[in-house]
Amino acid sequence: ARALLASIYWLREDKRYEKEKKRVFAINPHYAEFFHIIARFAVREHRYKEAIQLERDAIAIRPTYYEAMQALGTGYLRVGDEKNGLKWLRAAWKGDEYNVRTLNTMDLFDKIIPNQYRFKKTKYFKFRYHRDEEKNLHRYIEPLLTKAFEGMVRRYGFTPKIPVIIEVYNNRNHYGVRTVGLPNLSVLGVCFGQVITALSPSIGNLNWGMILWHELAHVFAIQMSNSRVPRWFTEGLSEY
Repeated sequence: ARALLASIYWLREDKRYEKEKKRVFAINPHYAEFFHIIARFAVREHRYKEAIQLERDAIAIRPTYYEAMQALGTGYLRVGDEKNGLKWLRAAWKGDEYNVRTLNTMDLFDKIIPNQYRFKKTKYFKFRYHRDEEKNLHRYIEPLLTKAFEGMVRRYGFTPKIPVIIEVYNNRNHYGVRTVGLPNLSVLGVCFGQVITALSPSIGNLNWGMILWHELAHVFAIQMSNSRVPRWFTEGLSEY
C-alpha cells in the first residue's frame, strides 16, 4: 500500500515521495518490489527511460529478481536498445523459465527477426520491414513519414531524437510479442517515444498511413513534454 502511495507521489513529482520511500524501506529494506511497482506505472505514463532505472534499482536490491529483469529487458527494447534488452531477457530466462513474455520475446528476436526482417535506414528513420514486403512498403511509407516528420518539425519548432525506429510487422503474433510480449494484440500501432511498432497493410483492412502518422505525432508529444504528456491529450492531439 505504501509503494502504491509512493507511486502517486512519484508520478506527481511530489517531494513526499522520498519520505514515503524511507518509510517503506524502514519496514523492509529488501522490498525490491517497491521500485518494480512504480516502474509499471511509469510505463503507463510514457516514462520509459525512467522505468528502466527503476527496474535497475529493484535488481540492485535483489539480484535474483527475475520479473524485474524481464521488465528491464523489455524496457530497453522499448527505447531501441536491443543489445541490452536481450542481455537482460536472457538473464531473466536463466533464472525463471516460466515467464511466457520472456520466452516469446527471445524467440522473436533469436529465431524470427534475424531470418524474416531487416532494417532500412533513411535520413530520419530506421524502418524494420519483413524481407518480402520491404520494397513495396518502403516505396510508400518512407515519403509519407518524411513529409509528416518535416511538417511536425516546422509546426512544433522541435526536432525529436533521430533515428525514429519504425517496425512494421506482417504477422499479428510477431507484432504483439514485439510490443507487449504476448501474441494477437488488438491495437494497430504503438509508440514508445523513440520506437513505433505497427501492423503491415498486408494484414488486412487498416489505414496504414493514418496509423503511422498518428504514432509519429506521439513521438513529438512525448519527447517535447519529457514524457509528461497526459494520455488523453496525446491521443487527441495525434488524432487531430
